[in-house]
Amino acid sequence: MAGERAERPRRRWSVMASAASRQSVYARAPLGESDGISLFCPDTDLTRNYDAVYEDVFKQIDAGRDPNDAPIFRQFEEADVKLIRDHSEGGRILDGGVAMGRILGQLPDSYEKFGFDISVACLRRAKARGIEVCRALVEDLPYREGAFDLALCTDFFEHVFDLNAAIGAILRTLRPGGLLFVRVPWREDLAKYLSHDFPYPYHHLRNFDEHNLRLLFERVFGCRVVEHRLVGYEIAAERRHSRLPFAGRMTRLAKALHPPLGERLLRRFFLAHEIEVVVERRA
Repeated sequence: MAGERAERPRRRWSVMASAASRQSVYARAPLGESDGISLFCPDTDLTRNYDAVYEDVFKQIDAGRDPNDAPIFRQFEEADVKLIRDHSEGGRILDGGVAMGRILGQLPDSYEKFGFDISVACLRRAKARGIEVCRALVEDLPYREGAFDLALCTDFFEHVFDLNAAIGAILRTLRPGGLLFVRVPWREDLAKYLSHDFPYPYHHLRNFDEHNLRLLFERVFGCRVVEHRLVGYEIAAERRHSRLPFAGRMTRLAKALHPPLGERLLRRFFLAHEIEVVVERRA
């Protein structure tokens, strides 16, 4: 598995963005509907937890302080779009934990876009971006096996209760040879999620690095890991890994005077926040 992009042809699948095509991905009827969004799961403690999470996010957005517009999150999104585009030119793509559809919304019309989440409030915003969405739990997805050419899971697998069940469910939605794009936190300190004053009972539940991701996808699920990339560098105390005094000040000065040098120092003195992995489902 290469840390840098391998030179390879980009994949392109045909797209049929019709109502019949959109409905053909589903294997069963929904339990109900809300604002044109199919509901495949009821309210649970988990859905209510993330309703509370996103209620706080929407308050920030309404106040003009969208956390998704922070430079580090912009880095993540730009890296995700680039990774997808480096490996594909189009196809039917599923976003697991689609949230507000920000990443799929940046892909061209050569992609037929689908997404699921457990927050109806988020799904309304994703639907407004032209994405076919539904409310569903990852462990009980309503899609046909092999319905998608591509799948995307960003900031998702660290949240799920049963990691193996979640990955297995996503992989089953892919056709043989289909690609799964994953982004998860890299070597994150999970202590803050155990703090008595952390506001939500469920948030990040596990950690990842390139080695456990390869073991998981290759040994457990028999997939091929095509490549990985570390993404999301910033001058942040919690990601500093150099004992050199004034590493942050030195990096800021270099970025101001000579940006290429500043970028090299940033990657030398600070850890990336997240890791991206491209996984190919085998037959």
